[in-house]
Amino acid sequence: MTLSLIIINFGAPDHLLRCLASLARTPDRQLVGQVIVVDNGHPLKTDSAAAVRAAGHLFDIRVVPNAETSYSSGVNRGVARADGDLLLIANSDVEFLPDRSLQQAIDYFARHPRVGVLGPQLTYPGGDWQRSHGRIPSVGQALISATLLDSVARGLEALCFRAGLSTGRAWRVGYVDAAFLLTRRSCFEALAGFDERYSFYGEDVDYCWRAARAGWGVRFLPTVRVLHVRGGSSASTAPWEYAVRLLEANTAFVRRHFGPGRARWYRRLVTIVALERAILYTVAGAVTGSRRLKRLAIEARRDVRIMRGAAIPRGPSCAG
Repeated sequence: MTLSLIIINFGAPDHLLRCLASLARTPDRQLVGQVIVVDNGHPLKTDSAAAVRAAGHLFDIRVVPNAETSYSSGVNRGVARADGDLLLIANSDVEFLPDRSLQQAIDYFARHPRVGVLGPQLTYPGGDWQRSHGRIPSVGQALISATLLDSVARGLEALCFRAGLSTGRAWRVGYVDAAFLLTRRSCFEALAGFDERYSFYGEDVDYCWRAARAGWGVRFLPTVRVLHVRGGSSASTAPWEYAVRLLEANTAFVRRHFGPGRARWYRRLVTIVALERAILYTVAGAVTGSRRLKRLAIEARRDVRIMRGAAIPRGPSCAG
């Protein structure tokens, strides 16, 4: 299997250079036959472009402009220039780790021909656990979140990660984070790529949902790990704007695939979830004095205000 890496660069040349440098330092440089850099509305500065060209002795690098600037369109333009049987779609703010080779992912694809999408365990720069997959947004998912079972499950997963008890086996998930998403070209082409009506956020959810509906497996493989700054590719986006875009993208997904009635119920339920978390984190932060819990309480209260004030989007043309 041949592998093409498609990096979506969104005004973050320093992250891009670190990403390429990290790949050059790992055995994975032998696995990546081609690197496509998509300039997503933020062309590389002269010095950055020169550095990328200088890496050409290590990789087959092609730079692709994307005037539409959305993440989905960037992915589709990049894949159109790629040659690999496997496609690795990544943000520029990821770094490859020397002891967690992509060879495990490639071998998994070879053993499971009906698996179309695969995601690794993402970690923060300090090595801490990072959310890497999730459930498909729906009324049912929102009901589960309202019971806080999702929060408990994520907490247990993070605890097992820190204790070194994470399973080595892949498991089925609703979607994997597009910050680092591996997919078969045959799957990508069968689905006609990413839906460009999602501009930023939600495109990974939609792609994985459509893949599963078409009979392709969507898997999370925790033995492969990748450093992800999270937010480095959209550093110019304020936290408030990020939260609004994410809410609109998820609501748009539910509206498109399940109807406007369920989209309204979804919004009501996720508002309840945010209110629950705001109360829980506020009380826990006051009792323990934890700065982290107090920060989470502030974020949850912000989300409640957003959900009460933002209008329900009329289709997936909002942030994806």
